[in-house]
Amino acid sequence: EIDTLQITSGKFNNFSLSPNGDYVLYRKYDEPGLFQYDVKRQVSSLVDKQGGMNIWSRDGKSITYGLWDGTYHYIVDRSIDGVSIDTLVKSKSYSGPYSWSYDKRYLIYVYLNENSIRDLMYIDRSHPDRQPQVLSNQPVHEIFGDFNPDGSYFVYQTDEVMIQPFPPNGQRIKVSQVGGGEPFWINGGKEIVYFNQSESKMMSVAVNTKNGLQLGTPELLWQKPYLDVPGRAYSVSPDGNTFLMKKSLESEHVRDRLFVVENWMTEVMAVTN
Repeated sequence: EIDTLQITSGKFNNFSLSPNGDYVLYRKYDEPGLFQYDVKRQVSSLVDKQGGMNIWSRDGKSITYGLWDGTYHYIVDRSIDGVSIDTLVKSKSYSGPYSWSYDKRYLIYVYLNENSIRDLMYIDRSHPDRQPQVLSNQPVHEIFGDFNPDGSYFVYQTDEVMIQPFPPNGQRIKVSQVGGGEPFWINGGKEIVYFNQSESKMMSVAVNTKNGLQLGTPELLWQKPYLDVPGRAYSVSPDGNTFLMKKSLESEHVRDRLFVVENWMTEVMAVTN
């Protein structure tokens, strides 16, 4: 089933699907603020007029997002009802959230360093001072970090899709073969999906972590001209059955629509073929 969300078209630069698929967080270039869309009621509401890059907690009970007050960049965690707001990161350089560990103890986020290179950082929320720790800081952009379910590994993007153990020990394992990025762990940690932007390919790799790390060969899920955007080009449910993507309106190449693909194996293959 392919459903176009009833959100006014625009230039979407960041969006994320709630774990249960009932809500969508989104932000547009042409409309300041972070918004939440109720999929069932088909209505949007403002979350934060300064809100930016965003993710959901694994249980869907809170949202974590970046904001800038003109001086500092913050990452905050806000309960769905808006009653509780916890400031996690405060920095003079750009910072934005990527992934919570499943116990919500560790947060992976991106930090723009003094050389204008994006580094992966993390904080331990249980520690009193929540001191930022370097997750990976090679002399290239390292972005889109995501924890596996038991928190023993994280996947991320450089020139390729890579995996490292957590806590990091210097070991780096390549997942993709000819480029790729924006990886997510799905299917209970048994699979990684990623997007090959240059060829508009959605790829999948089987993963087994029971006896060390074992990776399958990357396989094509589908190929179609979905658009890459700053932030995320897509979002996916934890079970991998529902994808949230965007596509350009045929009549307006400067505006886009968000749409949800459920039971994608049948629907997307039919459209692709």
